[in-house]
Amino acid sequence: MTLNPTNVSIIKRLLVGRTSRPLKSILQKRSPPDFASLFSMLNDREVRLLIEALLTIDKASIVLTELPEQQLSQLFKKIEAPLLLQVIRTSSENDSSYILNALDEVQRKDTMEQLEPSRQRRLQQLLNYPEDSAGRIMQLQVFAVPIHSTASESLELIRERAGEISIYYIYCVDENDHLVGVVSLRDLVMARPETALTKLAKQDVVSVRPDTDSEEVARLVSHYDYVAVPVVSEHQKLLGLITVDDVLDIIQDQATANIYASAGLQEDDRVYSPPMRS
Repeated sequence: MTLNPTNVSIIKRLLVGRTSRPLKSILQKRSPPDFASLFSMLNDREVRLLIEALLTIDKASIVLTELPEQQLSQLFKKIEAPLLLQVIRTSSENDSSYILNALDEVQRKDTMEQLEPSRQRRLQQLLNYPEDSAGRIMQLQVFAVPIHSTASESLELIRERAGEISIYYIYCVDENDHLVGVVSLRDLVMARPETALTKLAKQDVVSVRPDTDSEEVARLVSHYDYVAVPVVSEHQKLLGLITVDDVLDIIQDQATANIYASAGLQEDDRVYSPPMRS
């Protein structure tokens, strides 16, 4: 279903009428980038109703993080605090940090104060890193195994965690969570069960610091053809992970910014933006 004025009119009527089943069906078929144009054509009430509808199909954070921060900032001035809080609470920590960064200082402070203390700390950690840095885009959940484990123990950990976390590489950490090596799944499966990871792990792990520029991270991932790259502190403590999907977003954002700049447009301009505004 192509997003055109007729379809936008249908979505508006369904939003106001609260006809949930047809509305959900239409929203499920739309890809997240399509909503950037849709939001720009809705009034304040319709914006609130659309966000509520997206929450019911678990697409709110996916859609909102596709919007440029400037557009997102304007959008959240149109909704009430409880709805904003619901969006944050149902979003991943990385998506939440992106949304929070788009809020003004007062909104951000009020929203953060209503979150659970542990979530507050983790989100504040992400927000404290510079914009356009590895720390801002890294995923905090990283699969790692103790370096003193055996091959069989490591495989058992993989089986236990595979359903709850994406596993790209098998990183090895010491008792203080310092990154000390990486093991390929092939080597792990081929090794004898009693083999210690210390004999399998490669110690020369390519990693980045949380303050590394995101474009430099993209260059590293492209150069080494990695699926993911770990983020470590100055003392080599494993902090997070940046995946190739995150890198593609960086490349796309940079390309978009360059193209828009050459045309004299802002990043939040869209096909449906009024010509005088653009």
